[in-house]
Amino acid sequence: MDAPLGQRRSPERRLVTGGTLLALTCARNVYTAIDRRAPEASALASWVTQSAAAFALADAALPGDGEDSGRSRRRGVSLQDWRKIGDALDLAAADLSNLVDGPAERWIAAISRALELDPLATRILTLALH
Repeated sequence: MDAPLGQRRSPERRLVTGGTLLALTCARNVYTAIDRRAPEASALASWVTQSAAAFALADAALPGDGEDSGRSRRRGVSLQDWRKIGDALDLAAADLSNLVDGPAERWIAAISRALELDPLATRILTLALH
């Protein structure tokens, strides 16, 4: 369940899961693949705003809401908000990559090397341990 906007957890205390990483990867792929004027851009902007707590994004890093941002379903997203979305996704990726390279992940990598696991088996092991 998402925390209220004012009560976001700090990056050090949040739980990083495969789903969080997958969602961030998909969002970044959508961001690079679509034009800011496309209707999908509005959907991405809404999703980033709604998912901000999962990525520990500050309100200042998020695009504006509703009509104040100049966004509508037909017009897409303003250039300023589109840049904010890209910056927010980059910030979230940087934060998650710092957390993913933690002690647990290094431990899983060591087990994977010792057992000569392929990438799929390593992901399954990671999922099981988390």
